[in-house]
Amino acid sequence: MIRTYVKITVDLEPGWRVGSWAATASDVRGTVRDPLDPSLAWAPGSSVTGSLRQAAGDRADQLFGCLPSNTEQPQAVPSSWWVLGTTLSTGKDSRPAIRSRKQTAISRDRRAPTEHGLSESEEVDAAQLGIYLRSDDADVTELLDVVRGWVPRLGGGRTTGRGFGTVTGFAYRRLDLDRREDLLELLTAGGDPASRVDRLLRQATTETVPAAEQRLVLEATVTSLQVGLLSGDETEYATHGSQWKGMLRSRVELIARSLGHSPCITEQSWTGCGTCDLCAAFGSTTRSGAWEFHTSRWKDGSTVSRGRNAIDRFTGGVRNQLLFTEHNRQDVTMTLRITSSRDDVPGWVHTALLHALRDLNDGLWGIGPRTSTGLGTVQVNCLTTAQGEVDLNRLEPVTVPTKEQP
Repeated sequence: MIRTYVKITVDLEPGWRVGSWAATASDVRGTVRDPLDPSLAWAPGSSVTGSLRQAAGDRADQLFGCLPSNTEQPQAVPSSWWVLGTTLSTGKDSRPAIRSRKQTAISRDRRAPTEHGLSESEEVDAAQLGIYLRSDDADVTELLDVVRGWVPRLGGGRTTGRGFGTVTGFAYRRLDLDRREDLLELLTAGGDPASRVDRLLRQATTETVPAAEQRLVLEATVTSLQVGLLSGDETEYATHGSQWKGMLRSRVELIARSLGHSPCITEQSWTGCGTCDLCAAFGSTTRSGAWEFHTSRWKDGSTVSRGRNAIDRFTGGVRNQLLFTEHNRQDVTMTLRITSSRDDVPGWVHTALLHALRDLNDGLWGIGPRTSTGLGTVQVNCLTTAQGEVDLNRLEPVTVPTKEQP
């Protein structure tokens, strides 16, 4: 019998999270913790298998098995590959840290924080993920072919920049268990499953896995003279994918309404209808959107602080004991990147997205806090879509459907 062991190495971007019901507090969305050490993050094998199954497409049942269905598959299909487990490290023999991130829902009507809209979730720093698999008598070339087209996405928040990764390594070794030497090496390789496979893979065959191409919606360089900060002690400067998604959806909806199209908005709380063109791109509570808004890490820049006074609205003078310090980040450069997991977004929504970016470039809206005081005004440069470079001054007009969406 031929037994094959495989290790896939994935570099995860910071900010990923695998949802857990066992949160640290009732109002905190936690990430899955290591069962042996609850202070450390963990990547369950089931999450990895789900992402690989999606990449495998029609070969998913053959490689990873399936449960019996009604008529198409009356019997269960056993998995050809078993996920033995995963490891997480930072490349320095340490585990990635878990951090807390707060965000506030913004009212579409008032452009201000909604009541009870503050939420908090746990996020994990950048990490190197090791995935260990085993198979008996399976062809490793089929798995390798799937991995070469795999864009790793781990955990939740895919459409807001969480869980993205890049495959950086693929190593495997075949053991002939009918040979005494191979069988003895397998039996004497002690330790946990990951350590055992690492020992066996000292004589492994390695394969080059180039980064799989993603469906590009657009990419642009964004620069700003000053962007507001919530405080002066931030350890990471970035515009999160959830911010890009919220701001751009709001602007695209405004463009659609100005042209007589009715987006899906309810009177009480917005959930999305899940069937209209905008929900196809941005998603709803019942349907995942096609567009993925990556987090934009700020390059360069420096933090500046200045003192401000609150003004009394009646007297026009300075209010007592209300001197405060405002923190901003100046000379900021970042990359806005939007990819897509599907091709079912209508063309007019793509065009409206470009018009929303032109409005951003023209200063009609900004990014970050305190945009009404002049902060967050940006320039959008080097804009590229899947069709090539785009000149914001020469955009096609937005043509929305004549029939209103439900």
